[in-house]
Amino acid sequence: MRIISLSLVTLVAACGAEKSDSTLVGPEAPYADGMTDTGSDDASGAEEIDPCSAQGLRELATSSGRVLLDGVAMEASTPLADIIADLNGFDDQTIQIEGTIVDLCDGQGCWSLLTDGAGGEVRLKVDDQVLDFRTLTETGEYAVGEGVFEAEGEHGPQVWITGAVVVAIPAECE
Repeated sequence: MRIISLSLVTLVAACGAEKSDSTLVGPEAPYADGMTDTGSDDASGAEEIDPCSAQGLRELATSSGRVLLDGVAMEASTPLADIIADLNGFDDQTIQIEGTIVDLCDGQGCWSLLTDGAGGEVRLKVDDQVLDFRTLTETGEYAVGEGVFEAEGEHGPQVWITGAVVVAIPAECE
């Protein structure tokens, strides 16, 4: 049985879609990945980040998303296409994934299925009854999660999460 620490924290997503769950406790602990807003008013002349792109959604998630479990500590995600192309190469490795939630476990709520929009799909998984993704997330939300990858998990390719951040997709991105 896997042991996962439970310091559940809630942060309100910048774009609304607040979830409430009385089981969420702990101090606020935002996790930033070093990304900064490079809007057009930036004097450096850096390119503007599309808020609906994977990079923009990741920035929103890691700066103001709802944090489940310990939060995200790694600075970069492994593309789902890379994982799917070499499942055994990532087996038992600690990785980070991100994508849009397209399905949720309808049994115990123990997983959420993420997609990259190009056909790649990998689940974020926790032990049964650790948390219930059905009450904490929704399909259509963007998630960043990390943990140990399992190529042939109980539900197919899955990441046993040690930390996850979720953010609602801004309305202008739908």
